[in-house]
Amino acid sequence: MARFNIIEAIRERADLNAVALVQGARTLTYRELLDRCDAIATSLPKSEAPLRVGVQFPSGIDYVPLAMAVLAARHCFVPVPDELAPAERAELTQRTALNALIIGSDDGFQCKLLDPVAPSFPLDAFAALNPAFIRFSSGTTGKSKGVVLSHESLLDRIRGANEGLRMGPADRVLWVLPMAHHFAVSIVLYLYHGATTIIEEHHLGEDLLRAGSEHRATVMYGSPVHYRQLADAPGDVPWSDL
Repeated sequence: MARFNIIEAIRERADLNAVALVQGARTLTYRELLDRCDAIATSLPKSEAPLRVGVQFPSGIDYVPLAMAVLAARHCFVPVPDELAPAERAELTQRTALNALIIGSDDGFQCKLLDPVAPSFPLDAFAALNPAFIRFSSGTTGKSKGVVLSHESLLDRIRGANEGLRMGPADRVLWVLPMAHHFAVSIVLYLYHGATTIIEEHHLGEDLLRAGSEHRATVMYGSPVHYRQLADAPGDVPWSDL
């Protein structure tokens, strides 16, 4: 019996003709997003046990199907933030015993197999978790720790979060944060609940107001600095849908 997979749950619920992602003049419907996810998944390494696949790729519309493809292929997605120093990236690779890394290339992306690293954790126990994500804590209160989210715990978390957020297909989320740090209980939540994510490339207050008004965003997910920029933005742009 196949184990639960969050991408299959998104697929089962999706209105395939609805818009999933917007960035500038580009849009992807749920059908296009899932088709792209499936095409990328077929190009990833095959393995009976889940591999740990890193994604080091610019935040944006093309990041989403790459990350989804890792999950759809039943591997474990490991975000690799661009801003990591070489030593930090090497430590992440070592501690997760990363098997492969997806990076940008002239053709869009390439998946590089990495030299085997002996894991410091039992592989059988790791596979038994039905792992979906490995995320690292910030390390501000101690050594950064890797946390494994299973497909099942990911579903529990997005359902729990949405008891308060109450996101649905009518929602349009203005997105301004780095996807390497914010994906599991945000982008996945929006996709699972059928919302549209609007990826804004420019983050000055007037840009956020323009994008929010133009795309009729109902939600904005940002940091305190983004809200301060909104408060200080010049002009009087109507954003009645927020």
